[in-house]
Amino acid sequence: MNANTFCRSLTPQYATVGGVRTHYVECGRGPTVVLLHGLSACFWNWWRNIPALAEHFHVVAFDLKGCGNSAKARGPYTTAACTDQLIGLLDQLGIDQAAIVGHSMGSRIAINTALTHPSRIKSLVLTSPSCYPQTGGRAVSFLVLPGIGELYTQWMFTGRPENLVRRALRFITHPTSEITDEDVYWNMVSGAEQKRLLAQSYLRYGRQMQFHKPWSLSQRYAEIQVPTLVISGDSDRLVPADHASRLAQTIPGSKLEIWPHTGHLPHTEQAERFNQTAIAFLRDTLHSGQAGQRNYWGWLHRFLIRR
Repeated sequence: MNANTFCRSLTPQYATVGGVRTHYVECGRGPTVVLLHGLSACFWNWWRNIPALAEHFHVVAFDLKGCGNSAKARGPYTTAACTDQLIGLLDQLGIDQAAIVGHSMGSRIAINTALTHPSRIKSLVLTSPSCYPQTGGRAVSFLVLPGIGELYTQWMFTGRPENLVRRALRFITHPTSEITDEDVYWNMVSGAEQKRLLAQSYLRYGRQMQFHKPWSLSQRYAEIQVPTLVISGDSDRLVPADHASRLAQTIPGSKLEIWPHTGHLPHTEQAERFNQTAIAFLRDTLHSGQAGQRNYWGWLHRFLIRR
């Protein structure tokens, strides 16, 4: 079964986490691996990776609030709020520990979770990590400006949804990377057709996370104690590869891979290589005991308490 057919066979589910109706899928068996998408995306951004990972692990992928098919919610659109959504979902699913695979903004959330909830995280795969002031991409400096940010996103999200998606994918990938109809389809599923809501979440996350400014937790990267793999493309126009190199030098014992002729989406542009690399790393770091398995007694206890 190819990746496209596999993902179409999955049944999306919903859970209310911290008041947010959260859209997610889960598949596979074994230690748990959670996939965290980036800004203006959704979990279907991992469509090329979910089937391969599910052959070895229990995979959970969900939409951050305001993204994909998760509900738009009041309250902060911050890294801490996203961590709360992640931990809340793990609690509802009865998962004590998990490995986190994050992309871009998702890597920032993974880092925050590893620092604030270290007992819950077994290992990290940080792809195109947004962890230092972002200077690539014209949107960064516009997002924080009242009025101008709204005008910018109105222009950016103008046009037919499929053209919007193809244009965005082309901008953030290497010129030689192929953008298939399936890539466009799965990013359409992410909610690109709801352009107004997508623009709003883009602004909320951009303004509240302040990607163009130093992140307060950047002084604590050396405190991360879990096995970490950092992957970046040498042609990333949004998050320069030297950010990944700097991060890997700071996190003790971390591994670094920078791939040639690759842009901001290594997991899409070089999906087969990404799957092989991530699976090998995760198998090495998740082999001990029952790490990441469901704690059904804990899940039952939490269910009864909520009732």
